[in-house]
Amino acid sequence: MKLIKINIIKGFNKNSSINSCLGQNGINIFDFKEKLEKKIKNYKKGDKIRILIKVFKKNEYSLKVLGCSTSFLIKIICNEHFKDEKKINEHCIKKIIKLSNNVFNTLKYSKIKKIILGVSKSMSYRYVK
Repeated sequence: MKLIKINIIKGFNKNSSINSCLGQNGINIFDFKEKLEKKIKNYKKGDKIRILIKVFKKNEYSLKVLGCSTSFLIKIICNEHFKDEKKINEHCIKKIIKLSNNVFNTLKYSKIKKIILGVSKSMSYRYVK
């Protein structure tokens, strides 16, 4: 079994660089795109979405949508809330957690908040109350 992690932007075309990655592993791009579209139908065009593909044999694979990256969610949610100022608050953190598709390795709010604040700090965002 082989694991492939890719990031896509909803609305990618069939000529993207993803094709070569899928083709090298014997995955039919049209079949993949059809399955993927069903799984990401609730995302907006332009969303950056993380995908996990498990390749078992040629043409046999599973597809799991991991959701948007934390940094993408921070950028979208905080910029929407603070009008392009690099700030993050509790409201933003709760919204990021809600949209994150449970990708954190813990269910403890305090630990998830710490992870989000760490990512936001690396992006030069400032926590405000």
